Order: sequence, then C-alpha cells, then structure tokens
Amino acid sequence: MLHLTLKKGEYFMIGENIRIMYDRNDGKMVSAFGVDAPREIKITSGKVYENRVAKMAHDGDEESQQLLEQLQTENAERHKIFNARKAKRQQFHGRRVSASQA
Repeated sequence: MLHLTLKKGEYFMIGENIRIMYDRNDGKMVSAFGVDAPREIKITSGKVYENRVAKMAHDGDEESQQLLEQLQTENAERHKIFNARKAKRQQFHGRRVSASQA
C-alpha cells in the first residue's frame, strides 16, 4: 500500500487522467491518504507528475508541452479559487468577531 501526505490544494494522479485532490482542511494539519491499487496502475504525487511532464516538455515532446500548459492553467485557476474561498472565510470570521464584540 502506498501512503501519500497532501496539503490543501495538492493532489495525486492515478494513471494519466485521474486526479485526486485534497480540498478540505480545518487548520494547518496535513492529511494522509492511503491508496491500494494494482502494481500496473501508476500513482504519482502531483509534484512528481508535473516535474516529469516538465522534463519531457523541456526535451521537446510536443504532447508534454501542451499538457504542461494545461496543468499550469489549471493550477492557476485552482489557486484563484482557493484564495477566493480563503478571503471569504476570513471576511466571514472577521464579521462574526465584530458582531460578537458589539
């Protein structure tokens, strides 16, 4: 069994087209996932996967270059969503504290 540790927003890949992402976190705790799969199924952390794709893209593989661009776009969008959610939570908690102090 493979054990992976992910922080909020990180993910791991199963094969080439299945992404498992950790999306919830109540604090700064790191959560662990256990994945039990046949040996022929490749399971890779997102960082390792992106590094592998980046290397192949750097070596001139056109398909990897397109995939790398797609991953970078998705990562940027995911960070926008994460930051928007974080700002909403902070705004909500700030209002709640202000209301309780009044």
